[in-house]
Order: sequence, then structure tokens, then C-alpha cells
Amino acid sequence: MTMTETREDVPAADADEATPAAQKKKKTKEKAQPMVSYTELFRYIAGWDYLVLLSGFVAAFLQSLVFPIAIVVYSELVAMFIERTLGQGTSSVTIGLSLFGGGKILTNASYEENMQELRKDSVSFGILMTLNTLLMLFSGVYYVDAFNRLALKLTVRMRRDPRSRLR
Repeated sequence: MTMTETREDVPAADADEATPAAQKKKKTKEKAQPMVSYTELFRYIAGWDYLVLLSGFVAAFLQSLVFPIAIVVYSELVAMFIERTLGQGTSSVTIGLSLFGGGKILTNASYEENMQELRKDSVSFGILMTLNTLLMLFSGVYYVDAFNRLALKLTVRMRRDPRSRLR
């Protein structure tokens, strides 16, 4: 309201509620469907669907392990680069690189021995990263596909069920 308007020029709040648009809005609020709990959705799952759901969860868990594995293996390789280049003392213990022939512990080894083991470390790193990439690819594709197929099945079953409130 500006300084020149009087109170009579401003419409009352009750006048807005009398309009047809406001009445239509009230009716749509009254027709809102009740909320459905997640447990009620599980009544549409059959026996094999539980297996698909569980295997999708396992694949999603494996997908989540990809980056921590990559970080651990990469840090082991960097540690081996530093230790083998310096060539003094005893090299540290590795978890991932030792799985495929790398990560051998050397104590005061010669330059040639260090470089030979560094090549083995690099090959082991390449194998581990390839396996990690394949794990990421296949587990990612599987869990997305499994969840999408299960969601499609459940949606079709809900829509076909005459007792369903979810249509």
C-alpha cells in the first residue's frame, strides 16, 4: 500500500479465498493421496526379486570400493618409487603390489636390483589398476541395471494390482 491509497482501495484477504481458483486449490488439497510406506511397497516383490535386490546391493558395495583400492595401490607405488630411487635402508611392506609379483622388500640393494624390482612394481600396479577398472565397469553396469529392472517390474505390478493405492 502506498501513501496515496486508502484502506478501502486494498482488497480484503477474504476476497481472494472466494475466487474460483482458490476454491479449486482447496479441492486439490483434499484429494491428495495418503503417503505409502516403503514396507508396503515390498509386498509387490516376489522371491527372485529379493535375490536381484541383494545382488544389486553387493554390486553397489563393490563399486564403492574402487576408489579406496586405487588410492591404496597408487600410494604403495609412489612409496616404492621413492624408496627404490633412494636405494638406502629397507623398503616398506605393501599389500596390493605384492599380489602380482611387486612390492618385494629389499634392504640396501644395488641400483640394478632396485630398478628391476621397480619394473615389477609397475607391472603389478598396471595389473591391479586394470582389474580395478574392470570391477568398476561391471559392478557399476550391473547394479544400475538390476535396480532399474526391479523398479520397472514393481511399477508394472503396482499398476496392475486392483487393490493398489499407487495408481
